[in-house]
Amino acid sequence: MKISDINIERENRELINQLGQLMSSEDKQERLAAALNGKIDIMKNNDAGLLSVRVSRDLISRIDDAAREIAYREKRRVTRSTLVADWLAESLRQYEQERLQEQEP
Repeated sequence: MKISDINIERENRELINQLGQLMSSEDKQERLAAALNGKIDIMKNNDAGLLSVRVSRDLISRIDDAAREIAYREKRRVTRSTLVADWLAESLRQYEQERLQEQEP
């Protein structure tokens, strides 16, 4: 078994445990069902929103590999979502900065 397979297995087990905790009570089961049906926002950060984007499986795999590498190298938890959000925010910041420079006389 490869190290990447072990990491994926750990991630899967963690997600299953989190799902089990979400469903541990009837109240939480109703909340989870409502969230999955799009009836409530389960984001902890009220400023956050959901953006769904289709990308190639190869790109997803590369993002996942980068997230695992960064997590290992920096000894911190890195998810696909946080990595993509961070990269998008940085890319947008650079774009906006370039636009401002273009507008300066």
